[in-house]
Amino acid sequence: MAGVAVVQGKDYAKGFVRQPSNGIRKVATITDGMRRAVPTSLDWSTQGATTPVKDQGPCGSCWAFAAMSVLDSRLCIKTGGDFKEPKGHLSRTYATSCSYESRDGCQGGWPSATFELAGAHGIPTGGSEVCLPYFAHGEGTDHFDNQQVAPPCPHACVKAGYGRSLSADKFKFGSGKGTWMSQKNSERTKKSRVRMVMQAIMSEGPVAAAVYVDQAFFAYKSGIFKSSCDKPHANHAVAAIGFGGNDCNFDGRNGYGNCPAFYWELLNSWGDHWGNNGEMKAAACVATTFMWPDPIADSHVSGLPNPLFPGSVPAPAPAFEVTSGSCTVDEIGRASCRERV
Repeated sequence: MAGVAVVQGKDYAKGFVRQPSNGIRKVATITDGMRRAVPTSLDWSTQGATTPVKDQGPCGSCWAFAAMSVLDSRLCIKTGGDFKEPKGHLSRTYATSCSYESRDGCQGGWPSATFELAGAHGIPTGGSEVCLPYFAHGEGTDHFDNQQVAPPCPHACVKAGYGRSLSADKFKFGSGKGTWMSQKNSERTKKSRVRMVMQAIMSEGPVAAAVYVDQAFFAYKSGIFKSSCDKPHANHAVAAIGFGGNDCNFDGRNGYGNCPAFYWELLNSWGDHWGNNGEMKAAACVATTFMWPDPIADSHVSGLPNPLFPGSVPAPAPAFEVTSGSCTVDEIGRASCRERV
């Protein structure tokens, strides 16, 4: 894998593979539904629309975890908060073991493969209370040195006494591999590129992002991370759940390169002891690639398992609902989800 460095004996390529040039269906464009004012900041975790930080353990499944964080959040937003923890998250085991037919998911992958799996076949629930608990145990940072093997694609729920079969538990939504955006180093801070990703996050929810992991990344605790801005390729996938510091003056070509306060809010999959409770603020130049699934259509929601979870009762009215867009923006640029009345 060209462009991947080995630092102090660690092969940082494990967990992420370069996307083949013919593997992308659609390049990013701004749709009519995305043409709204961009707020100063937005963090879907403060809206209660992200799952708690997960730990991929000693398996190179960051790509599956990034995709699942995106899909979990978008389902939560689209269902008005009904699809939510502790039962409301999709199976990382199923994504890791079933997104590719002929490869071990612990040896790396690409989030778009999981977006396609969700649209074509569906994904069951995951976690200790539902269909398929995650198989790998240990520190996520250890997967660079000690790779676990993903189990075969499962055909039955593992959770004893779970109230329905795996096939009946599948959440099928979206279509295709979604949208891809990637630029070389000099283009990562372009205003048009950054604004397009912000619009995507604001319109439908979090997106997947590719970054480069090095020793500085491992050591991150706080502040805006900029160490890997000069790296031409990525070797790790995370979820971009928001952004901040979007209040800069621009000088044309350099765009967000002259916006030192701007950051992407990234959700990692190494547990809450890494970084800032499992999250990182990263400069615009850090993310090499962004990917997001197609919007969840109303027809997809009507076709989800009903009830969403076995034995569930009708949920109280959620704190927010989505009609023609995720958020509204107030006069000072703050985004918030629409109140239900």
